[in-house]
Amino acid sequence: MEAQFQADINWLHQKIDKIKDPRFLEKLKSLFEHSQKRQPMNFEELETKLQRSEEDIKAGGVHSTESLREHFKNRRA
Repeated sequence: MEAQFQADINWLHQKIDKIKDPRFLEKLKSLFEHSQKRQPMNFEELETKLQRSEEDIKAGGVHSTESLREHFKNRRA
């Protein structure tokens, strides 16, 4: 068990070292921060997250499930 745990940690280190996308890194950082908290986000945190989400949507960084299905359907054809 301990050997597998250490192997997983090493694998994560290798993957993190190769991250080039700052948006992905920010999401990963947020995941780590929030996974360590036992309390729900407060209003300010929720508001910040909402603002970031709206910015992502306006910038075209968010896609609907249907648009993704269509994209991958067209790639297989």
